[in-house]
Amino acid sequence: MEKELAAIYSKIAQKLAEMIPVEWDKVYLLGEVEKGQLSYTATFYFIETETKYIVRGIEIPSIYDVSEDEHDKSDSELCDLVFELNNCFKDNGQDLWEQAIFVLNSDGSFDIDYKYNVAKKDDGGSNTRQLIWAYETFGYEPEEGSYFREKLEKYKAEKAKKGKRKKK
Repeated sequence: MEKELAAIYSKIAQKLAEMIPVEWDKVYLLGEVEKGQLSYTATFYFIETETKYIVRGIEIPSIYDVSEDEHDKSDSELCDLVFELNNCFKDNGQDLWEQAIFVLNSDGSFDIDYKYNVAKKDDGGSNTRQLIWAYETFGYEPEEGSYFREKLEKYKAEKAKKGKRKKK
């Protein structure tokens, strides 16, 4: 299984590197596979070397004048690699994770962490989980006034309320 995983990790790293059209320092990838493998997604952010900005992978076509069709094709291939990674666990009789968090450094080194039982019926779905992951992992905050900014503010308020209850 270790050889299979190493090959899949390498394919994920290669796909991310080929999708990003500028020099980068670090890439953060969140792959999700729903229980029962009913659906799967992948989202990533990267830190530009020159500006140190955090860029959402989905924004690559609009920021860097990359073909949207080409980017969508690559994004779909990245999602398929996340599913392949989950299938590796399934094929080898391992517990199936719901989230794989992959952090790739520009020197080729990486870390991967698996999360189990994270999806809840009332958690707002994969877009909300992705938003909270990005905020908690590297402080990403969407633009003021956006739908996702409102979701994040609601999450932060609920988290603060829970923190106050625990202190009592």
